[in-house]
Amino acid sequence: MSQKQLLQYLNFICSPDEDTQRRGMTCLISTSVLQPQIILSGMNEIKLLITSLCVSKSPKWGTISSILLALTNTIKCVPDQIQDQMCTLISISKEITYSFLHSTSLDHAFRPHLFPFVNAISKAFQSGVTLNIEIFLKISEHCSIGFAPFASFLPVITSNLKTVINLISSCDSQYYPKLADPIESPDIDVTFFYVSIWAISMKTLINRPSAIQILMKHTKQLMELSNCEDAMFHEPCQFLLFCCRALQSQHEEIKQKSNLLLPILMDRLKFRENLVYKAIESQMKETQEKPKTFMVQRTVVEVLQKKGRNSKWKQFELILADEAKILLWTTHKNLLREGVALHMKDITEVKIIPNNRKEVDRDNVIKINTHKKEEYLIAFKTQQETIQWQNLIHALLANI
Repeated sequence: MSQKQLLQYLNFICSPDEDTQRRGMTCLISTSVLQPQIILSGMNEIKLLITSLCVSKSPKWGTISSILLALTNTIKCVPDQIQDQMCTLISISKEITYSFLHSTSLDHAFRPHLFPFVNAISKAFQSGVTLNIEIFLKISEHCSIGFAPFASFLPVITSNLKTVINLISSCDSQYYPKLADPIESPDIDVTFFYVSIWAISMKTLINRPSAIQILMKHTKQLMELSNCEDAMFHEPCQFLLFCCRALQSQHEEIKQKSNLLLPILMDRLKFRENLVYKAIESQMKETQEKPKTFMVQRTVVEVLQKKGRNSKWKQFELILADEAKILLWTTHKNLLREGVALHMKDITEVKIIPNNRKEVDRDNVIKINTHKKEEYLIAFKTQQETIQWQNLIHALLANI
């Protein structure tokens, strides 16, 4: 499949016709399982589509969530190949989060499915993705606007604390504004993290006037935080305020103080990180008592191909993606040339045709009927496999 065909799928998603939209989303999700590299090659186009969907006053979270599912599948399939696309992926999360926070109440019944997407990105850092200055800047931009529930990148940077401190201590001065903006984030945990890493990095940054000038733009926020009820903010905020007005002769004192704060703030950051994890675990238990394990089932089957009065059986790879609720069969991994992709909503009936029936010349056959009056006959190798696949499809249909 070429990038041109990927663009065709994206155009289908933009169609005013619901069936065409569904076909586009089905093909996009299927491609993310079969050929994730194609999704990676079209990241800029996917980002543009998501941006256009987010500018609406009432974003279509269902459509956006389907695209997120395709991206999540891609990340899970090739976590070691997304280094170059990580900034784009984080920007996509930021676009969706900003739209969600400014258009939808937190208790709204429909919201974008950001948690699996962000979770997949976070796990990619454990699979070889390197946290460099470009990625850290993108995460910092995201931190400045906050996060949707259960969709924070803060664990990524807290688990790479030494790398973060090294980046902020050695980066070009042009990056200081973006690295200081999260001090005024609406997310209190983000604020504490950035206040802390600035305080820890002061042993180096105190010798850089441009860093102090940027920090001075946030003195009002630092003063408010130093007087807030949360005692954890008092010491690092007061220290940063002292750095803003310190004389040259006091720089050595600041370096010593920064070294003393290092173990204290590291412990506090770990403490707050544990609180965040516990809150997420507690909330997830309330909203989902039995966590699901999403799987992709695969097997080789024969599908009856009908052309006019003639018909013949042809071998295909049959795939069932239970999270996406899609059943597809293909040979060239190209749904527009050869093969079929069905969403569970398209299926009306699934049943096993008894062996020795004149209806077909094969044993172990499942018949699938759709809302469009289409009929598909799929032959499996064994009776056990036939029953297993019928049960898998019935289980998904029951949850539609």
